Amino acid sequence: MADALVSPILELLIKITAQQVQEEVNLVVGVKKQLDKLKSNLIDIQSVLEDAERKQVKDKAVRVWLDKLKDVCYDMDDVLDEWSTAILTWEMDEENTCSLKKMRCSFMGSPCFCLNQGVRRRDIALKIKAVTEKLDEIAKEKVIVWGQDDEKKSVVSMLLAESSQEAWNVDVISLVGLGGIGKTTLAQLAFKDAEVTAHFEKKIWLCVSEPFDEVRIAKLILNQLKVSTSNLDDLQSLLPSVSQSINRKRVLLVLDDVWTENHRQWEQLKLSLASCARGSKILVTTRKDAMATMMGTDHQIDLGTLSDDVYRSIFNHVAFDKRSKEERERLIDIGNKIANRCKGLPLVAKVLGGLMQSKRTSKEWEHVLYSEL
Repeated sequence: MADALVSPILELLIKITAQQVQEEVNLVVGVKKQLDKLKSNLIDIQSVLEDAERKQVKDKAVRVWLDKLKDVCYDMDDVLDEWSTAILTWEMDEENTCSLKKMRCSFMGSPCFCLNQGVRRRDIALKIKAVTEKLDEIAKEKVIVWGQDDEKKSVVSMLLAESSQEAWNVDVISLVGLGGIGKTTLAQLAFKDAEVTAHFEKKIWLCVSEPFDEVRIAKLILNQLKVSTSNLDDLQSLLPSVSQSINRKRVLLVLDDVWTENHRQWEQLKLSLASCARGSKILVTTRKDAMATMMGTDHQIDLGTLSDDVYRSIFNHVAFDKRSKEERERLIDIGNKIANRCKGLPLVAKVLGGLMQSKRTSKEWEHVLYSEL
């Protein structure tokens, strides 16, 4: 009876031990691959930072991005040092305590050996994951900055300038261009700029789209100003509250994706904004020149398509994310031809680049190149 029980237990223990060993082997291989990639990325990042220092980059947005890159560079260095120290410690411990034969046995069977090294490897693997995620976020930030540095400077300069209006305290700045050209992205870059944030007492961002609903817009303004709208249901009660909430405050209001050309819809809302302090600004994004005119735009920026190099860079950055050097070299020529179909639109470049991430063979890439997109 006892033997009948012992045999299944032993089999289970052997199975569990084998699984643990396999998990350890997989973990070692996984950590090693991640570390190799981390080393490669670190070398690339250090080259970017050195190049930036040589060129003495002064653009504030780019400097902020480079500072973030420098911080993550230190984190990567720390993880690599920790792994090197761990390897050295394990090798010294093994040399001092057992022969090569015993080492093999202990790796397979010693709970202490497996536990200590396993915990340390998992800890390092988690740190690698955290650093990699941080690096991915920083990379995404850089993609949205490409090709828009000069435009961002212009927008920020207009937002910080004194009002050009005599009778009304608010200047209207309109960003006009095709869908996917980067109007919203450019407005976001200016909206988040440190100088802009410090300059305005209140910042409000609204996605307008269609239809242009004055009641909804007024409520959203009050919500962002942390004013209750529970007892306010119509425009006649909402607009005085808007006016009171921004009275004598320097305000930045962004109206993203405006379509209406109805002057009466805009006029009622505009009057409620007249109580804010001089120097307040309204930043509008739209596809329509007529809309910019209707809103009484003081400064209009017409956004054109990006240069070939810029939108190819955006496409390639997304399409070749996490691919090997060999894959990139094999597919880059077809990739550039596909990127040419983006017609200089950054949004199209990002979307099309994302589509290509799952396609591995030259045949798949050529199919996209010659398809009716």
